[in-house]
Amino acid sequence: MHYLSWQLQGTHVAALGYAWKIGVNIFYVAVVVAVLSFVAGRPETIILPILGVLYVTIRLIGMGIAHSVYVLAASLDRIERRLNAQDVEDFREQESEFSEERTNRLNKLSWDMAIDGTGLGIITLVCLWKFFVAIDAF
Repeated sequence: MHYLSWQLQGTHVAALGYAWKIGVNIFYVAVVVAVLSFVAGRPETIILPILGVLYVTIRLIGMGIAHSVYVLAASLDRIERRLNAQDVEDFREQESEFSEERTNRLNKLSWDMAIDGTGLGIITLVCLWKFFVAIDAF
C-alpha cells in the first residue's frame, strides 16, 4: 500500500482544520440565531442581542491580542537569531531558512482570523438586526 508523503498529509490536515473551523463558526451562528428567535416577544429581546455584541467584542479583543503576541514573538526571534549569528552571511542563510516557515505561520494565522472574523461579523449583524427590531417593537 502506498502512503502519502508527509507534506500531502499536512495539507489534508490543514484543510480538515479549516473545514472544522468553518463548521464551528456556522454552528455558533446557528445557535445565536436560534436563541434570538426563541426569545421573541419576551423582555430579553433587547438584552440578549447586546450580550451577543459584547461576546463578539471580547472575542475580537482576544484575536487582536493573539496577533500582537505572535508579531512580538516573531520580532524577538529574529533579533535573537541576529545576535547569535556569527556574521552577516550566516544570518542571511538562517533568515532565508526561517522566512518560508514564518510566511506559512502568518498565512495560517491570517486564514484563521479571517474565518473567525467572518463568523463574528455575521453574529454581530444578526444581533444588531434583532436589537433594532426589538427596539422598534417597543
